[in-house]
This record gives sequence, C-alpha cells and structure tokens, in this order.
Amino acid sequence: MTEERRSLWSSEEEMDASDPIEKGAPTSQPADLLWTDEEQSGLAPPSPTPDVPGGTIWEPEDRVAVLKPREARPGTPESPAERSPQARRTQRPGPRHGAKPTKRMRMRYLVAAILVALALVADGAYVVFTVESSLTGTEDSLRSGSKALQNAHFKVAGNHFSTALDSSRSAVHASVHPAFLLGTLVPPISADVRATRALSRASELASEAGLEIVDAATAMQATDEGLGASLYRDGRLQFETIAEGAPFVSEAAELLDETDKILAGSPVPDLTVISDALEEARARASDASESARRGSVLLDALPGLLGGEGKRRYFLSFQAPGEARGGGGLTGLYGVLESDDGRVRLTHIGPIGELTAERLDPVSAPAWYEHAYGPFKSLVQWQQANFTPQFPVAAEVFLRMYEQAAGERLDGVVAMDPIALGQLTRATGPLRAPGFDATITSDNAAQVLLNDVYVHFDSDEVAQDNYLAALTRKLWRRLSSGDVDVPELAAGFAEAVRGGHFKMYSRYGGEQSALAELEAAGDFSAYGSNIQLVFHNNAAGNKVDYLLERSIETSVELDPNGDATVSTTLALDNTAPAAPASYLLGPGIRGDAAGLNRMYLNFLMPRTAESVSFGVDGETVRPFEHRETGYPVVWSLVAIPSGESAEVTVVYRVPDAAEITSHGGRFDMAFVPQAVARPDRLSLTVMAPPGYEALTQSSEAEARGRSVRWDGDLDETLEIDVSLTPDQ
Repeated sequence: MTEERRSLWSSEEEMDASDPIEKGAPTSQPADLLWTDEEQSGLAPPSPTPDVPGGTIWEPEDRVAVLKPREARPGTPESPAERSPQARRTQRPGPRHGAKPTKRMRMRYLVAAILVALALVADGAYVVFTVESSLTGTEDSLRSGSKALQNAHFKVAGNHFSTALDSSRSAVHASVHPAFLLGTLVPPISADVRATRALSRASELASEAGLEIVDAATAMQATDEGLGASLYRDGRLQFETIAEGAPFVSEAAELLDETDKILAGSPVPDLTVISDALEEARARASDASESARRGSVLLDALPGLLGGEGKRRYFLSFQAPGEARGGGGLTGLYGVLESDDGRVRLTHIGPIGELTAERLDPVSAPAWYEHAYGPFKSLVQWQQANFTPQFPVAAEVFLRMYEQAAGERLDGVVAMDPIALGQLTRATGPLRAPGFDATITSDNAAQVLLNDVYVHFDSDEVAQDNYLAALTRKLWRRLSSGDVDVPELAAGFAEAVRGGHFKMYSRYGGEQSALAELEAAGDFSAYGSNIQLVFHNNAAGNKVDYLLERSIETSVELDPNGDATVSTTLALDNTAPAAPASYLLGPGIRGDAAGLNRMYLNFLMPRTAESVSFGVDGETVRPFEHRETGYPVVWSLVAIPSGESAEVTVVYRVPDAAEITSHGGRFDMAFVPQAVARPDRLSLTVMAPPGYEALTQSSEAEARGRSVRWDGDLDETLEIDVSLTPDQ
C-alpha cells in the first residue's frame, strides 16, 4: 500500500494547511497524533484534541483563518507586555478579579453560550450528514468493486475501490470533527458515535484491501478469465507469476484482518440503523478476511507442494465411500503422483492388491490409534488404515506401509473418491473409459461409480479395477496437459475439499500447516475443542453405504454457568434391496443376508465432554469408548437389515462450553461431516440460558428469542457461532 493511499489528505491540502504555520501561526500537535491507536479503532473515547490540520472537515482556507494571529488594532501596543497596566485593565473582556458580574454581563455570557451551542448543533448535524452519506457511498462502491472482482473485471473493480476509498476518507475526516468527538463523551450516544468511527475506519481499510487485490491481479497479468488462467497455463503452475502477486495478496489479508479486528472490538450501538450496519459489516469483513488469508496461505504453499522447491512424490489413495471408512472410504486403487516444477502427473495406478503380496509387519502409529484401531488390523491392512477420520494420522500409516511394501519413502498422500473425480470433470469435461458404456460427469459420477459399476461388473473385480484405473488415469492426464477450464478447476477442487472428498497430507511441517489452514488436510482438530463428528466404518464387507441415508438432530442447551447439555440423535435408513445377492449388496460375510448394513458407529465429542447416555432404538446400551487424538469417542456395533431403519441417541455434557457473564456471552461449535456417499441431513438447535437472547451471524442460521436453528445438508463443516445478550 503506498503512502499516497494511506494519507488522509491530498498533497495539495497538506501544502495549504502548512502555510499558516510558516507565516507565524502557533505550532500544534502533528496530524498523525490526533488519535491514539485505540481511538483510531473506535475502541476508546478521544483524547483532548488540539485544533490541527486534518482534525476537522473544514476547508484549508478555514484552517488558515482560524490559525492566523489576531491583527493588532491601530494605535495599540503590539503585545501584552507593551501595554500599561491601566490599558490591560480597561481592555480585559471580563470583570476585574473578585468583582461581581453585572446582570448585563451574565446575559451576554448566556447569549454567547447559546450561540456556541447552536453552532455546535448545526455543525454536528452537518458532520452527521457527511458521515452518513460518505459511508453509504462507500458501501455501494465496495459492493460494486467486489462484484467486479468476482467477474474478473479488474479495471472496473479498481475504479469502484478508488471511489470507495475517497468516500471512506471523507467519513474518517468528518469523524474527527470537534462536534463529532464531543459525542464520544456523551453517554447516551457514545456507543453509536464510536461504532460509526469504527465503521468509517474499517471502510477505509477495506477499500485499500480491494485496491491491493486489483494490484495483485495487475502484477499477475490476470485476464477476463480470472487469476486462475494466469497461474495455471499449459498444464504448469506458474511460480514466477505467483511471486509477482503474492505480496499484494498478503498486504490485502493484513488490511482485512485489521478491518475485522476494528469491527469486532467496536461497542454495541443503541441505534438500530447503526447496529444493523455494524453486524452486516462484521459478517462481510470476517468472510473477506478469511478468504484473503487463505488466498495468501495458498500462494505461499503452492511452490513447495507442487515441486517448485524440488520434486515431490505422493501416494494416491482412491477411496470408495460405498464401503465407508471414518476417513472416507475403502482404498481399492492406489497410485503415485509426481510433481516437478509446477507439473503434476500420475506415474502409476493399480489395485491395492499389488501391495499385499507380502504380509506387512505392524507399522508405528500414535498410541491412541493403536489402542482404538489396532484390533481391526489397521496397522497391517490397507483397507482398514483409514478407520480413523483424522486423515493426517491415517496418511502417515499409509506412507509407512508403502515404504515397507515398495521400499520407497514418499513425501505425502493425496486421497480422493469418485465424488471428487466427478467435481473435477467440471474442468476437464466428461470422461469415458473402455469396459463400461458410461459418460462420467459431475452430475452422475456418484451414481455410476458407487452403484452402477458394481451392478455391471458384479464379481469381476479385475475388470472393474481396470475400468476405474483407466478413468482415473484419463482424469490426471487431462489435468497435466492443461486442457482444462481453469476457473472450473479451482471451483471443482474447492467443492471437493469442502466435503472432505479430496484431502492432502505433506510430511513437510510448514506445508502441512498450510493445508490445515486451507481445510484441505482432513484434520478435524483444526476446528477447535468444541466439535462433533458422527462417523461409521462398514463392517459387512459390501458396498451398501451408497444406499444409506443418515440424518442428525442435535440440540444444545446452555445453562447460566456456561455448561452445555448436548443430545444427538442419528436416524439411519437402509434403502438397499434384499436381493439379488451381488458384489454390491453382499453378503460380504458368510451367513449375512444380502443388503444388510452392519457398521461400527462412532460419536466423536468435544474434548471436555462427558458421556451421559447411549441408546439404540430406545434401549440403553453401554458403548465402547476410546479417545481420538484427545477427543472422547463412544461407539457401538449397529446392524440394519435391508429396508429397515435404526435410531441411535447420545447425550453428553460439556463443562464450560460457553463464556457467559451478566453482560452476555458466546458459544461456538463445529459440526464436521464424514465424507460419505450421500451427505448427512443436520437439524441443529442451540438454546440460550433463561434470561438471555441468542443471536448469530452463522450462514443460513435463524435466531429467534432464546434459540438459534440451522437445517440443511452437512456437505461441509458447519461452524455455528452464537452470541448471548441479556434480556432487556
């Protein structure tokens, strides 16, 4: 950000305002000391403010007039020191020391005070009008600029952000006018005035951030196709282009982070119009700050992940959520991806059976993993390695198994499933492969690859594996060639990552931290202590999880101490038919009926949660327990015959789940999805303690009285944030 943008005056204004000082006007406090840091953010009342250039919305000529020393009358001494005592007494504006003011004098003082008050009121009204109109103009320009950015109209976006910057600076200028500053000292309106100052400053920073993004686009030679087309050309990620634009994106992220902090720290205004504007600004600033931060993290991480700092090789786990695993689905195919100087290619793909020719010795893993999943042979069998939903741990187990089986140490793991493959066809176009007459698109990939192929190939696993391998090979070949729609490629990857259908792990700590920040690491612990994750592992040896429908109903009741009682009911509906017996329906285990869905059903709870009860179809059951990287888990074996349903309810308490005082409080919790074939349906209710009202800025959540409700498909992590305010 250039100094020219950050200045609250233009250079011409600075020159004009400096003239009086050069002509002998009294010097005053520099303009940059007008506010303390707290005052600039709108968090503190202003310090006594001298009349300085930049401190009001007066024009430079007005400042000159105010700062000029009064000219002496003809015939009078030039200075008080030259006047006689008698002259000083006769010229003194008030009564002599100790003299009682006359009635006429008191009337003059009263009239003068009224005139000053009227002047301040009139001036204040003008200032309020200036701030209101400036902020309205800024908001309109910021919206237009953001829309232009989304449409890759970067020049248009720059014009809108420049206009927004001018308007926001007018609001900032007006907010330091004496009449406005006095408002921060008046209790009935102090919070409104300070919130308005915070909005003014935040608008200025957001405008500057928008211009930084436009500068990044210019530096990276972005076209109307967007930034992606400049970053990825001819099948190669352009590291040189990234290096040109990354500093601007980083600066934008810092500006938006400061914007977010200013708005978050603003006092709650009393006026509804200001309160509504503040809440909307907070939500927009938070989203923009998060997007800019992730963009900056991504640009910094890409060179290392994709071979800009040396060749990297990754184990590819192609998973089938039709046979569910906590970390996605059973690994039926594996491959090796190689990235070098920005190019990624698939060097090998084949059935996981290629790696099982020799029996593996148990690999090392964290103690909690060995305790929870060792009995299921997860340390020696590829198909069980991702029983855990904590992907970084499962990925390291994959790598150690591969090193033992193939004798090569790889740099990381990429996991994807047919749903991710379908989402990436938005960029590559439809895919076909020999062996099955089907055209794979984003609309039908799940149906074809998790159901139809099993019906078509049935028990011919070799032919099915060859078909899926050919399809996967074609996908990566197109991605490597660059014959893709780049904006759709970015959108497809983003959607696959959000749902957990595409995950990545790196053995390099800095890169792994970046993946966690980008929510691409499959690391549920990144969402904090208060999380809930319902997951299951198929225990029937068939592929019927594509035909399983899951719905979750969770209620959270907060008490005045901040403790939470959580009740979660999971409804399971097995829509699989009972016949005919097949590779899809089973039986996968001798003696089972076709279409049976048997599972190890797990409820992962917040770190400090204490289980209260566990019931299956209304009957209390004593569950098994373990800890998953510090989070308590309760689980049980559940069997659902074809065409039937089951209902499992877990109740647990979370001590100190919310921060609550007599002035208000806050509660937040994350609901993490399992990467299943069909997304769960979630109905969530958070109930505030008696005497409090619940509010939220969480997307699509509805606040009403003491409760906050959210209903929808849990196809990405839901982070619910509830603020509590005492009833009026």
